[in-house]
Amino acid sequence: MASEFTIGDRVRLISLPPYLKTADPMPMLRPADTLQLVMKG
Repeated sequence: MASEFTIGDRVRLISLPPYLKTADPMPMLRPADTLQLVMKG
């Protein structure tokens, strides 16, 4: 499994992290509730 991503890569979350770092001009940590997990199967 690759440990680095490039811009535009698609990723699949298997669990929500406690926080995520934004790519805004002034990066900050945001709560993970801005993401959502969709179970497909």
